[in-house]
Amino acid sequence: MRGSGLYLENNMENNMENKKEITAKNGLKACGEPLPINYDRSDDAFELYQAVYGKKISRENGKLYWNLPREESIEVSGDIICNFCGEHLKGFRQFVESPALFREADRKNFMLWLDLMSSCMWQPYNISVLPVTGGLNNTKQSFGNDRLDAFVMALDLYYKGYRTVLLSSGKPNAIAPGNTDALRNFLDSFRSAEEFCGQIYQIDEDLTAALCESGKEVIDSAARVRDYLELVREFWRQRYNFYQKEHITEEKFCKSLQLNRDGFTAEYGFKVSFAMTHDMKLHPEPFAMIKSGEKTIELRLLDEKRRQIREGDFIRFTNIEGGEQLVRKVIGLHKYDSFEELYKSLPLTKCGYTAETLATADPRDMEQYYSSECQKHYGVVEIEFGEVKMNF
Repeated sequence: MRGSGLYLENNMENNMENKKEITAKNGLKACGEPLPINYDRSDDAFELYQAVYGKKISRENGKLYWNLPREESIEVSGDIICNFCGEHLKGFRQFVESPALFREADRKNFMLWLDLMSSCMWQPYNISVLPVTGGLNNTKQSFGNDRLDAFVMALDLYYKGYRTVLLSSGKPNAIAPGNTDALRNFLDSFRSAEEFCGQIYQIDEDLTAALCESGKEVIDSAARVRDYLELVREFWRQRYNFYQKEHITEEKFCKSLQLNRDGFTAEYGFKVSFAMTHDMKLHPEPFAMIKSGEKTIELRLLDEKRRQIREGDFIRFTNIEGGEQLVRKVIGLHKYDSFEELYKSLPLTKCGYTAETLATADPRDMEQYYSSECQKHYGVVEIEFGEVKMNF
């Protein structure tokens, strides 16, 4: 079984005790006053949109418009970009509350992160505009239960020629011919998903690509929940940096704009990091070598289980004789097509071989665990780890 959660890298229990009052209901107290619900459609938000989008945004008779070339325009409205409320939050909580995926202590940490992100929803770095005409704002909500990554994936499909994905997914009145033409003109004013996300969301091409790849997959495991939340955190960080660069920091715009490069470190006085714990069983000899510090690299098949591992995660090694456990932190991951290739690249004494056995080391040694067919199918991975002082 794989454990998962967020580890507070100082005193976890004391931090959790001190943060009991942080909930989605009371907002982020340490970040200043929480902004009101529907902030994305307020007068302050309109001034923020003007600061971000410049002359592309205008307002007439209480409605917002995105100004297109040739003196055309399309009606737009404020939009919450990353949705963490109501039914949108329920799906994430279902995974966190599952005893099969999360240990009790991990659940507390992950629930803290969900509460923090839910509290951050109505913030300047989480609002933008999307067309009402043609129903793109509503269409976004239909992708993956309003998942940003699924929407970016749909945008990428549109710019690759699959136009019905966005032009035929709205309500009947939204996809009427005139509205569809207006939405097409808006979308075609950008040349790609990267350009759209750059101008609408102020994020870079690498993050756009990562969101697109993530949007192709369902969120059906602890690892996928973690991956999506990491993308959201990076999304907010990039938008925060954009606001700082463009000096969009006036009080009326950014009452609660306090995110920094390390997430919520400055606000709460401790560093919260997404980290999962992965269980691996070992025979007594390699277990003893890890315990002594001789072995700092574990070799494994790169199957579905190992593909969940990220740098910064933790591995809990269990001695199959006696049940003793050690925890190590992943500090490096290197992938290869086969153990034959891997053996040529590594210091094998760090992998469990000794000075006495090094002369006879052979990549075929690994075939007692993984067949050559499995290696060819999955590939293999070198997992480098270091010591960590943490109670589990």
